[in-house]
Amino acid sequence: MGSALFEVGDILGSRGNVKAKKLRFGGVLFARAEAISVDERNHLHLSLQGVNLMPTEGGLFGRTNPFF
Repeated sequence: MGSALFEVGDILGSRGNVKAKKLRFGGVLFARAEAISVDERNHLHLSLQGVNLMPTEGGLFGRTNPFF
């Protein structure tokens, strides 16, 4: 399917805190990050979304749906 590396600083510095990367074998991965301060603690909320990911074949069950 593919892989993508995201730098948290790049995501937080981009427009809308969303960064997209195209995968070599088709599809796009989106990463969204949001820095949250709660009770003097810093948290990071990270959301990932795959669009048009390529199904894989193999194994006992034939075709499988992609996941991340």
